[in-house]
Amino acid sequence: MKKTFAALLPAFFAFASLQAAPQLIQCETKVDMRSASTEDQGYITLSENGRSGKCFKITCPADRKGGILFHPWTQPMIKVESASAPVKVTVWVKGKGRGSFGFLSYTRDKKIFYPPKTNTKFEVDSSDKWVKLELSYTPEAGKEYANKVGFIMPHISIESGSEILFDDLETELTPPKNEIKIEE
Repeated sequence: MKKTFAALLPAFFAFASLQAAPQLIQCETKVDMRSASTEDQGYITLSENGRSGKCFKITCPADRKGGILFHPWTQPMIKVESASAPVKVTVWVKGKGRGSFGFLSYTRDKKIFYPPKTNTKFEVDSSDKWVKLELSYTPEAGKEYANKVGFIMPHISIESGSEILFDDLETELTPPKNEIKIEE
């Protein structure tokens, strides 16, 4: 029994230290991203001059009241295995305008709710250079919402008068480290 346990221990530690692979939205087809409202879908176009291949160009007219919310379509929700798992959302932007990005939270039965600090505002004014935006978030232990998160979905929102290119939207969940104590 001790030999079997000793032989399995390295494999267990290797498995326990694995982290979830980042979810990358590469923006290669128009259906990879959609607006929250079908009437806004026309504001999304594909551009050939992306950071890595094609990218999304999202334009919000200056006379429009309020912004426009977009999210991935081909991978709409990512399952959260642990309520205390840190989440990192990264997106590359170029253009001119303001908006916010982050993720929407859903319960295990897929009802939306809004814990604090799950999105961040940005402003970009760069027509020739890609700018990396990043949001890192860890649910606060003990908060009433911490154990409710079952799924997340990355999102981007842009404000009126903005014209921004988006590429390589990535969401990464880092599972909490497993702690093993062996007593003799």
